[in-house]
Amino acid sequence: HHAQLRHARGREAVAPRRRAAQHLRRTRAAGSRRHARHP
Repeated sequence: HHAQLRHARGREAVAPRRRAAQHLRRTRAAGSRRHARHP
């Protein structure tokens, strides 16, 4: 995965990184929601 980012150039290097960040944000939000205590 990191190799692909390293070899990508221009905007192609930005898109995968942005997509990965969105994915991490989604999974982190889902995890916090799952572990949240319900009254």
